[in-house]
Amino acid sequence: MVDVAGHIDGLNAEEFQAGLNEKVRAYEGSAVILDLATLTYISSAGLRAILVTAKILHAKGKKFAICSLSETVGSMVKTAGFDKVIDVYGSSSEAVSAVTC
Repeated sequence: MVDVAGHIDGLNAEEFQAGLNEKVRAYEGSAVILDLATLTYISSAGLRAILVTAKILHAKGKKFAICSLSETVGSMVKTAGFDKVIDVYGSSSEAVSAVTC
């Protein structure tokens, strides 16, 4: 479980992606969940960073999900169509249940 907080936009998306990629590349478990409960805003650059992470994990045969999206973040995810390619759950407990099955 990785908690993502604050604001991700073009100014910090590259740093966010680098940190996230570092965590998932070294991760030995079978699934990664991004908990976005305290993320207040995400731009297309931030969404791209999440998609890159999903692709890295998929290539390693690991499960990936995002959860606890605010209305604003959820709207961005849906508008970009990411809810069709990334598993999205309403809460962290739903996400954990789904990826550990």
